[in-house]
Amino acid sequence: MRRLTSSRLAAVAATTLSLAALSSACVSTNYVREDRAGDAASPAAWPARRVVYHLDRRLLDAPPECVVVLPPPPGRAPDLAAVIEPALERHLARKTARVLLAGEARRLVRELALDPGDAGDLRHLVRVARCPAVLSWRVVEAVDLYLGVWSERRLELEVTLRDAVDDSPLWRARHAAVRADGGLPLSPLAVPLAVADATLHHADGELRASLVDDVARRLFATLPSLR
Repeated sequence: MRRLTSSRLAAVAATTLSLAALSSACVSTNYVREDRAGDAASPAAWPARRVVYHLDRRLLDAPPECVVVLPPPPGRAPDLAAVIEPALERHLARKTARVLLAGEARRLVRELALDPGDAGDLRHLVRVARCPAVLSWRVVEAVDLYLGVWSERRLELEVTLRDAVDDSPLWRARHAAVRADGGLPLSPLAVPLAVADATLHHADGELRASLVDDVARRLFATLPSLR
């Protein structure tokens, strides 16, 4: 459990007010190209759902027939990776003719004693797999916060589709999503309700998978069909 600092308290208060305002309005997802995204470096600074993406013309002119999903570096939140990886693979499979899943990529890496972080090894991997492109991803931020009266889960992901030969990006997208419940009670009578809402939210075993799928779905909405 993370300690509530003054800055985090302010963020919770701001989020609470934002959720209250959005509850009476229709919230849509905005898709913005990187070169038009302005000065905001991270989706955390954005007031509404927003996906920033880059799309290279080469991807449309010569779409790859196969994409290798690269496993993340070892030791980085394996429990979260176990949820993110299949979600990305599932959405990618709807966009391209063939996907080499991360599990198969791991097997090849082990059998061939390769390091996917090495450019030469990566080129050897895609030659064996006969896939000209690779998909990598990283968790920019993952928050699982429970404070009794407030529960918040936040996930920000970035995915990149690269040409495996020259390592240049063909497509990149970044998005942050948040689910929260509870609130800052304004009276003693409101405390039990806030605690109940926050506790139920925090204990929801399906919330993580649902949040990951929301992020993946919005990310891949910016990737055209490669079939």
